[in-house]
Amino acid sequence: MKKVAELEGAELDYWVGKALGYLVEIRPIQRSEDMHCVRLGVRSATPDTAFRPSLDWATGGPIIEQQRIHITDDYTGEWEAAWFDDHPYTNACVYFGPTPLIAAMRAFVASRFGSEVTK
Repeated sequence: MKKVAELEGAELDYWVGKALGYLVEIRPIQRSEDMHCVRLGVRSATPDTAFRPSLDWATGGPIIEQQRIHITDDYTGEWEAAWFDDHPYTNACVYFGPTPLIAAMRAFVASRFGSEVTK
């Protein structure tokens, strides 16, 4: 078990892909800061391409918009993201991260799988 609040990099991207219903896997690559990326399988719009929603606004931005994830600066150096189920004052998944994308993707993953994930 791993806490969603601790997910980052390829591992976070993997769980975002799973939450979207994609076939995903983590593969080692060369010339990468974390030496791994997430590849999407045949059910994705762009098969076998790098999928990095926690780093790439072109990928993570549409998820934030479609899921209506709210992002704010918590003024402590962290970003706060919240995903709400139906009503903004009930069933909220609130997560933090060093960037808006990481915070938002953590909130999205938690909205689908809860506060912990198991590979």
